[in-house]
Amino acid sequence: FSDARKTEAARQAIATLNEYVKRGQIKINVYYFGNTVSSTISGAGSHATHGVPIQDHIAKTRPNNVIIVTDGDISDCHSVTTVPGAVWMLFYESRSRNVMEHIKGKKSNKYYDIEY
Repeated sequence: FSDARKTEAARQAIATLNEYVKRGQIKINVYYFGNTVSSTISGAGSHATHGVPIQDHIAKTRPNNVIIVTDGDISDCHSVTTVPGAVWMLFYESRSRNVMEHIKGKKSNKYYDIEY
């Protein structure tokens, strides 16, 4: 995020999930995205968010569930990507209808508006 408040709020969300990891209740892999997807924040490219690399990454890694933390600037998804379980999306400022319509969970889809 280009806004430090969004970045801090996203870090807090990840820290909350890591509490479940520590208790052995879930396993997570964190990836950062801009115009690419990377396991490091510096490898994620520009601040402009592109949905197609996220969809490609999901297709390649085949996760059971996906949590996406973003703001509403994703607009380039054109086909539907589906995961076997759930998709949760945490939005800062505004929702991206485009990503909501194109990344789906077979079992559940939840959308949250995060205030920061």
